Parts: sequence; C-alpha cells; structure tokens
Amino acid sequence: MTEEIWREVFGEKQSIHLSSWPKTEIIEEEEVVIPIQVNGKLRVTIKVKTSNLKSQNEIEKLALKEEKIKKYLEGKKYRFIYVKGKVGNFVIN
Repeated sequence: MTEEIWREVFGEKQSIHLSSWPKTEIIEEEEVVIPIQVNGKLRVTIKVKTSNLKSQNEIEKLALKEEKIKKYLEGKKYRFIYVKGKVGNFVIN
C-alpha cells in the first residue's frame, strides 16, 4: 500500500525502499518566555531572545525593568537565582 501511495500520489519513479530518508533541520524559537518569581511566587513573565538565555545578568536586568518586580524589591536586599532557560527567582534576604 505504501509503495502504491508513493508512486501514484507523489509521482515517484523509484521504489520507496530504494529512497533515502528525508533530511531534517533543527528549528529553534527566536524568543522564549521566562517566568520571574519573587520568593518562589510567580510575579511576571518576560520574553527573551534565545541568544540572551545564557546570561544571568541580562535576565536580571530585563526582570528589574518590570514594574511588578520593582514594587516587591523596593528598598530590600535580594539575590537573583537563574536556572538557564527555565526560570528566574528573586530571593529577598
């Protein structure tokens, strides 16, 4: 049945058994959504280009621009924990 479809529908002359496997390409998303938490609670999500996913400093800077994050960190000491490509978390001391 496969041979019949191969020849009749796709118009191929050579047998499907003699054909090579199709070539694939790796497709990567250009932007990824990273959830940002404060003390383990989700506060906002940010879109980040895949080229910037490795840089913890870049993710922290983008997160600090968000108003929802600023109000929780205002005047407080914190540290930023980032799991590459997954999540960012501000932990208030």
